Amino acid sequence: MAGAAEGGDMWAGGTVEAMAAEVRARVPWGRPTAFGGVLRLRMTPTLTVDRSPVDPPPSDSSSPWNASVHGPHPAVYLKSSGFSGPSSPSPDGQDDLLLLGTCDDTTTLAFDWEIASSSGAVRTSTYVEGRGDVELVPCVQSCFAYTEVVRNGDGDDGEGGPRYRTVRRLRVLTTHVRVADDAESLASSLDAEALAVVLFHKLHAAASTDGLGEARTASRNWLLSALMCCYRNAERTEELRRERAERGVDPDALLDDSRGGGSGFYPSDRLLDVPGGTLSDRDVLLAQGHERLCSLPLLAFSMLCCDALREGERGGTYRPSADARCAAAANMGNMSPGALARCIAPRMELWSCPLTRKDASEASAAEGEGGARGGGGGAAAALTVDSASGPLVDSIEMSMTAVREAVQDHADNGRGEGEGGDGLVLLLDSPRQIMLYDCRDLASAASNLGEIPPPAGVGGGGTGIDAGDAEVNETLRSVIAETVRSYRATPPVRYALKANEGGRGIAAGGGYGVPPLSHINDAMVEDAGVPDEEGRTTLRYDEWCDGIAGLIHDEIRAGATG
Repeated sequence: MAGAAEGGDMWAGGTVEAMAAEVRARVPWGRPTAFGGVLRLRMTPTLTVDRSPVDPPPSDSSSPWNASVHGPHPAVYLKSSGFSGPSSPSPDGQDDLLLLGTCDDTTTLAFDWEIASSSGAVRTSTYVEGRGDVELVPCVQSCFAYTEVVRNGDGDDGEGGPRYRTVRRLRVLTTHVRVADDAESLASSLDAEALAVVLFHKLHAAASTDGLGEARTASRNWLLSALMCCYRNAERTEELRRERAERGVDPDALLDDSRGGGSGFYPSDRLLDVPGGTLSDRDVLLAQGHERLCSLPLLAFSMLCCDALREGERGGTYRPSADARCAAAANMGNMSPGALARCIAPRMELWSCPLTRKDASEASAAEGEGGARGGGGGAAAALTVDSASGPLVDSIEMSMTAVREAVQDHADNGRGEGEGGDGLVLLLDSPRQIMLYDCRDLASAASNLGEIPPPAGVGGGGTGIDAGDAEVNETLRSVIAETVRSYRATPPVRYALKANEGGRGIAAGGGYGVPPLSHINDAMVEDAGVPDEEGRTTLRYDEWCDGIAGLIHDEIRAGATG
C-alpha cells in the first residue's frame, strides 16, 4: 500500500525528486512556515496529558536488543513528554514544554488525555476566595512561540534594505473541551482522520517494542473493544427510548443528536433481531449503521496494510528492508490527518468525462506541437475532457470488483459515453500520486493504456495541475488543484487517458516505468491480505471482517445467556 514519502515514489527511482519536493515544501518563501517553535500546553485541574513513556522490551537473552550494548531502545524516542509527532522534549526537563524545529498548517501532534482525580471524574467546580464555588469549564490552552520570515515593508529589491526580516510571535489559544457522558456521545464526535493519526502512533509503538505481530493483535483488540462498546451503548440508548415511550414521552424528544436521538439513531440498523433493518447482521455488528463508526473496520485493516506495519510475505514479493520500513513509518508519522487517511486508504471518485476530439484547426495546430515533442503527441493533442459538475460516485469500495461494478452500472445507465466505461474516469488521490484513469479497460484483466506525460515541473516545483496535452474541464481541474494544495509536498499528477476514436492509446512519455493499472491495483486495500492470529493464513478484508463480526456475535450471545 502507499507508504511512500509525500510527493514522490521512493521505490521507483524518484528518491531525489521526492526529497527535493519535501525540501521545497519547507522553505519560508513557499507556504507559511514557523521556525524555532516552542509549545506549552495547559489544562484545567484534573485534566492532564498522559506522559507515560513507551516501555521498551525487556533486555534479556531472548531479546535481540541489549540496552547495555546497543544503548536505549529506539522505541523510547517515539514519544516526547507524552506527545507523538515531530517534536522534542525541553532540554531543561520541563514536561509541559515541547520544541518544534519547523511547523506549518500540516504539522500534527497526538497525545492522550488523562483524568488525574481519585474519583475518575473531571472537576466541574472550584473554590475561589471571596466568591465561593465557581463553575469550572474544562478547557485546554496552547501557547505557541515561533519565528516567522516576513516581507520587509520598507525594503525593495535590496537597494533600500533587506527584503525579508524575522519576527518572533506568540499565539495563545484556549479551547473549551466537552467531556462525554457516555460512549454514544464520544462516538458521535469522532473524527476518523484524526483517529487514524492516533491509531498509527499506537500501532507503530506496539510494532517497535514487540514486533509486527503485536501490532496486528493490538489493532484487532482495539477494534473489537470499540465495536462492542458501540453495540452495548446502542442497547442502553434503545432501553432509554422504550422507557420514555412507556411514560408517554416522545422517545427522542430529550435525546440530542450526540446521544443518538432524532434521526441519528435507528435501532434496526444498530441492534440484532430488530425488524425493519436494511443491514445484514454482519454489518450491524461492524457498526455500519453508525454514521461515524462505520469506517473503523476499514481503518484498522488498512493500517495493517501500510508499508510501515505490513508483515513481509514468506516466499512472496513483499520483503522490505528495515530502512524502507523505517522510512515509511517516519513519513507517515509526520503526515497530517487528511494525508495519512489517504495514504492508507486512497480516495477514489468516479467522474463522467467524455473524451472527445478538438475541432480540425485546433487539432492540426496541437498535432504540430505534439509532433515537435515526439512520442505520439499528435494523438494526445486531440484529446479534450469534459466533466459534469461533480463526481458520479464520491466514494467507492476499495476492491477491483467494486470499481468495475460501479463503472458498469453507470455505463449501463447511460452516464458514460458508449460502452464498457467509455466516458468514465476514475480519480485516484493519495500522497504517492494523483491520477486520472480511463475506465474503459477496467473490465479486462490487463491494461494497454498509455498516458499523457505531464509537463516539466509536475511533481516537483510546479503546480502539478497541468494535464499536459489533455484539456481537462475547469470543474475537474479545480478539484485536482484543490487536492494538490491539500498536501505539504506536491504529489505527481498523472493522466492515464486514451483517445476516444479507434481505441488507440496515447503514447506514454515522461519516464514512468509502472503501468497505470498497477497503481490502481495497489490502491485496492480490500483486495490485500493480512495474516490471521496464528500467522498461517492470509485473510482478505471481507474474510477478516467476518472473523471480527463472529467474535462480537459470540460475545453478545454469551452475555445474553449468562
